[in-house]
Order: sequence, then structure tokens, then C-alpha cells
Amino acid sequence: MGVYRPSGVTALAIIFIILAVAGIIAGIALEAIFVPMYQNMIISNEINDFVSFFILYNTYPFPIEMSFLLLASMFTSMISLMTTMLPLINILHWAVVAALISSVAYFIASFGLLSMKKWGYYLALILGILSLPSVIGIVIVVYLLVSDIKYEFE
Repeated sequence: MGVYRPSGVTALAIIFIILAVAGIIAGIALEAIFVPMYQNMIISNEINDFVSFFILYNTYPFPIEMSFLLLASMFTSMISLMTTMLPLINILHWAVVAALISSVAYFIASFGLLSMKKWGYYLALILGILSLPSVIGIVIVVYLLVSDIKYEFE
């Protein structure tokens, strides 16, 4: 005979599976779309600066001192852009890692909930506490703590 599983636990496991799939999709989207977009933004901005400089220099010749000032200003803008964009790219990489780790944790918790294991209950409770600022975190914690569902797990 099968294991008795309350419908709320099944619903919670389904929610965890949905959150895990959403985390994987978000991680892939961040890594495939946003990171290359910011990297291309840095590269295209520097290419535009150099092309503009050479077009300007060939169209309106100016003294060598002025060209050094323009090149110095281009390098300064390149450094400032890289110092502002590279930390953002690193943050995006860490966000991808966090999304994938949390997705694995949600998959493991859903397996534990569906098999009515005690560790699945505790992992679901930990994940609910970690997501407390959201409505879904509050619902998870309230369901797991307030109801007598704790005594159903082996």
C-alpha cells in the first residue's frame, strides 16, 4: 500500500518543482542574455569611441596635444565603464550560481516531501524561512509550522 500524503504536502511539492524550474530558466536567461549584453555594451562603447576619434581626427586635423587629451579622455571613460560594468557582470554570474543551487534544493525538497521523509519537511521549512520576505515563503512556513503536518512525516 502507498504512503499517505496530505494534499497540502503534494501542492507544496508541486510549488517547489515550479520554483526549481523557474530558477533554472532564470539562471539560463541571466547567463545567456544579460551577461553577453553587458559585455557587448562595454566592447561596443570602446569601439565607438575609437572610431569617433579617428573620424574626427581625419575630418578636422588638430594639434597633437589635443589628440593626446582626447585619447586620455577615451581611456578614462573606458576604465570608468569597465569599473562600473564588470562588478555587475560578476554579480550576474553569482546570481546564476545562486539560482541553480536553490533550484537543486527545491528539487530535493520536493522529492523529500513527495516521499514523506522527515528531512524533506525540514528542508522545505528551511527553504520557506529563506524565502520569508515573499508571500510564498510566509505560506510555506505557516503551513508547515501551524498545521499538524509535522507529525505526518517519518
